[in-house]
Amino acid sequence: MKKDKPISFRLYPEGSFLYCQVNIWPNKKAMHAHTRLPNHNYEACCGGREEYVVRKKKRTRKTGLFAEANFNRHRVGVEIMSHELTHAAFAFAERRKLDLNEAIDKTYIENGALVAMQRDGPEERFCYALGQMCRQFTIKCYELGIYP
Repeated sequence: MKKDKPISFRLYPEGSFLYCQVNIWPNKKAMHAHTRLPNHNYEACCGGREEYVVRKKKRTRKTGLFAEANFNRHRVGVEIMSHELTHAAFAFAERRKLDLNEAIDKTYIENGALVAMQRDGPEERFCYALGQMCRQFTIKCYELGIYP
């Protein structure tokens, strides 16, 4: 049915070809029919995904898709959005091979002096990716009239 189609768009955490596919379903029932997860008590869900295309010479290539986030239109508040996009950020980190253990174990003091975190380090890249996806999601929801 046409009414069960989602509003779909992409989030690009680094402005490159890597993206998270977002689907905002008209209701919880439609979202559950698409996601087919065993527990039917969730308001949204997100998981890592890989997609491949086959070229003319039968060579396969991985697309830029790294995650799919599905939302119930009636429950797209900040808490649920940021929670699900954190799952997407973990999928992004895996795709980019960011060592998040390095981020957790890092000390920020060297020779008694505070050291600034490297912007291209794993923790900052993870945080920037999450922030960019949340920003893009929020802007798009305002543009589409999902947020008042």
